[in-house]
Amino acid sequence: MNGMQIWKLHTLWDYVFFFLTVGGGIAFFTAWTNVLKKGRVREKALPRAAKKLQKVLGPKARVYTDLVLSDGSEERTAELLAVTGDRVFVGRVYPFGLFVNGGANVPQWEFRDKVELRKEKNPMPELRAEKALLNRVFAKEKLKDVPVEFLIILADTYGAAKWKLDGVEHVCPVQHLPQFFKKLPKKIAGGIDAERVKEAVERCSRKEQGA
Repeated sequence: MNGMQIWKLHTLWDYVFFFLTVGGGIAFFTAWTNVLKKGRVREKALPRAAKKLQKVLGPKARVYTDLVLSDGSEERTAELLAVTGDRVFVGRVYPFGLFVNGGANVPQWEFRDKVELRKEKNPMPELRAEKALLNRVFAKEKLKDVPVEFLIILADTYGAAKWKLDGVEHVCPVQHLPQFFKKLPKKIAGGIDAERVKEAVERCSRKEQGA
């Protein structure tokens, strides 16, 4: 019985302290939830994911967002493009979804949390077109054997997503990017001429207006 006295409220200040503590906890939880919700939009998720990717890849890599690529006859907008030491990635960043279902040939992908379902158009046809355009640019620049691969980053602020995307090359929650790239095998033993590749990308592109 004596031990239970600790949990009893005896004075007015005990009650004030108790309700301030509870109220403060509720206020903190509400504020943090609002921060997480605001991060579930492209405008927040894309720069956040790009910054994390740049940090993981290191200073010699270059990560671009919202580039309009052109080979002189065709234009494509690359939401995410990264030049690393041994390959180039073109990709997409998705701000919502703790459970993701789809596939390379599935017309629509599904993004869910516990209460909401959103559907997005399969990005793979557009990513393949971006890859083809970059391959033409690299050929004009006489850059040989530059691998261009796809990268899908799942960037929900509520947690690391689980996914089933059959036939999609590289998929990773933003929270797991360090582990993902640590385990990724080298594509080319000697690497690529990353500086020339970056110069070629920058010559053939411009920042998307309003991005």
